[in-house]
Amino acid sequence: SDIDWPNAQSGRTERGGLRVLEPTLMRAARRYWWLVALLVALGIGAVIGLSLLQPPTYRATATLVLEDPRATGLADNGSVIASSQRYLDNQLAILASLTVADGVASIIVDETGIEAPSAEEVVAAVSLRSGRTSDAVEIVFAARRPDTAVAGANAYPTAYLAALRDQASENARSSIERIDAAIALVQEDL
Repeated sequence: SDIDWPNAQSGRTERGGLRVLEPTLMRAARRYWWLVALLVALGIGAVIGLSLLQPPTYRATATLVLEDPRATGLADNGSVIASSQRYLDNQLAILASLTVADGVASIIVDETGIEAPSAEEVVAAVSLRSGRTSDAVEIVFAARRPDTAVAGANAYPTAYLAALRDQASENARSSIERIDAAIALVQEDL
């Protein structure tokens, strides 16, 4: 007979001198199909239940183009490209600052009437994406309400420009104070 009785009883067969185990896992899955189906149904039910318990999140997107005012585009040597990239990185840092986030929070309150979010909450709700080959920055704002998401995404460019204006005004005021002090020193000497 072709059957090796001691191995046949243990569930093993010999092939070329190697012992191969029977696929008992598949046999068990077929035997307990109802348990496998129950576990799959419980897993699907848990995922659906958790997704229903999560409050919805709405996302709104705005795009802002940040062009380096010093770049003329006439020459593409390495220093102009590096300078433009440094400019873009600096502007992204300003966009991600708490100063801009405070301005965004104020605009959101004005437009939606909700309780004012903190600057930290605004920073946590925004995602700034920039490609290395473009000066465009994608601003994605997430919120629990659709009107808040839209207000937040639209408020970022406005708050960014306001922060730049405030910074330029402060720089001009500081320069004027230094010039006034220098004029006063010259007038004392005369």
